[in-house]
Amino acid sequence: MNIVKSTKQSIKRKLNRIKKPKQNRGYNKVFCIGWLKTGTTSMGRALEVLGFKHCGWDPKIWRDYYRNRKIEKIIEHGRYFESFDDLPWNKYEMLDTLNLSFPDSKFILLERKKSSWKKSIVSFRKRNGEDFEIAKEVEYFEQHERYVKDYFLGGGNGREDQLLTMSVCDGEGFETLCPFLNVEEPDRAFPHISP
Repeated sequence: MNIVKSTKQSIKRKLNRIKKPKQNRGYNKVFCIGWLKTGTTSMGRALEVLGFKHCGWDPKIWRDYYRNRKIEKIIEHGRYFESFDDLPWNKYEMLDTLNLSFPDSKFILLERKKSSWKKSIVSFRKRNGEDFEIAKEVEYFEQHERYVKDYFLGGGNGREDQLLTMSVCDGEGFETLCPFLNVEEPDRAFPHISP
């Protein structure tokens, strides 16, 4: 029974990889590049609701490809999907590679008030039994946001139209996201998921 279930899951994953995108929206891919605990899982679910073929957190991609610097494997995996959230897609050192590999893509930076974010990251790290230094966590959070904004908005580099900055934690949702992605707003609430 387990072999049958495992085989079905493997076939489903392979079929999902070969499906063509549902429609041409006038841009390549959509990358949610918010830092962890800014609403990335909620955004991933929202992109699925909007009909995007989505890739969220995948430990194999993180562990086997990103940590071993097999960037070409990450890019190859990305060719099978239309939207992405979480690691490694949100790593700021991946931005240029993603932008060059998938030109004309859209990027969504999720923001969150620092005080709210700190409470969430502390709770997340403790719940997972992880050792952490809150000062280092805040440094990563701030550095990430600074780098992303500079990459897209700094120096008149022509990337301004590729970036949407929003805060799902402060209530922004489909009314902000859908015009940016040129898709119809669904008649339902924006998902809020807290892993």
